[in-house]
Amino acid sequence: LSASDWAGKVREVKIQTAGALKPVGTVQGIWEETDSETAKKFTAVGWYFATKLNSLLDVPVGILSCNRGCSALESWLPEDVVRGFQANTIPSGSPEPQLNPDGWYENNAPYVLYNGMLSPISNYTVKGFLWYQGETNAFLHQYYAERLSDMVGLWRGIWNAGDLPFYEVELTPHIYQKENGTIGARIREAQHKAEEMIGNCGIVVTNDLIYPDEKDAWHPRRKKEVGERLASLALNRTYGISDCPCEGPAYGGFEVTGSEVKVYFENLEDCGGLACSSDTGLTGFEIAGSDRKFYPATAELSDGYVVVRSRDVNVPVAVRYCFRDFLVGNLTGGNGLPAAPFRSDNWDW
Repeated sequence: LSASDWAGKVREVKIQTAGALKPVGTVQGIWEETDSETAKKFTAVGWYFATKLNSLLDVPVGILSCNRGCSALESWLPEDVVRGFQANTIPSGSPEPQLNPDGWYENNAPYVLYNGMLSPISNYTVKGFLWYQGETNAFLHQYYAERLSDMVGLWRGIWNAGDLPFYEVELTPHIYQKENGTIGARIREAQHKAEEMIGNCGIVVTNDLIYPDEKDAWHPRRKKEVGERLASLALNRTYGISDCPCEGPAYGGFEVTGSEVKVYFENLEDCGGLACSSDTGLTGFEIAGSDRKFYPATAELSDGYVVVRSRDVNVPVAVRYCFRDFLVGNLTGGNGLPAAPFRSDNWDW
């Protein structure tokens, strides 16, 4: 379909970027119908989310596009909450919003976006929230899950509409310091931990939605798949369309037999079992022995589990999958959706 075919079916209001030291009641923004010109300005992830929803539900979808690139989680929290945090746990390094040389607030300034962009739209009736953020908080990942959970509770409170669905986008592989680092892996882990903490929440896995030339790209190109996976999540969880797949395999534990590790997975019945998206075999697995040094491992599909081994590790004690800044795997469910990165250990590296 061309953009004009979505007229009357999908519309968007782009909330103008605005920071404020105190909550405000209004903000600039115009609802725009879809046509060949306006569609170019719509949020790409939101567009693919909305068009898939409309094509299956046959109801108009409105997108409240309220976002700012490089913002911190703390940017979307109220001042009184932020001032309860220690300064060195906030990405900006201070609870005081700072201005950049252009006279606007820094992208990671705390609480000003909550006041200037979120608060003014809280009287809108909404069906749910899509959350695609985390890079700015990556180096303080240890605080992320709890703060995101608290933020969702606060947002649901100001909308006063019950347990509104909250759907996250897992951050794609990205080199934060070095390719084999784990900063990115740990903020993704925090995202998944938040999903477990937040009721009526889901997360779409994106480990496979990256091209080799995007190792240091903040805005990877495959927005269509991200939006459509979010739509599948909403269709399945919110609208009860159970035959709309929305999850791949989930790590369920491991056991060691000699020099081999058997890795088990949950959700296999719903995702159609285990599969590999490549003809060249499974990639992305690493194992470690008691020295806690991880080595690349070979992996093979078996009956409901994956067998992992490495010639460099005689007695494995831990296994990881795609737990690096930039490590792309190919383990999927039979439904084609990827397994989420995971680790069996709780080590600090």
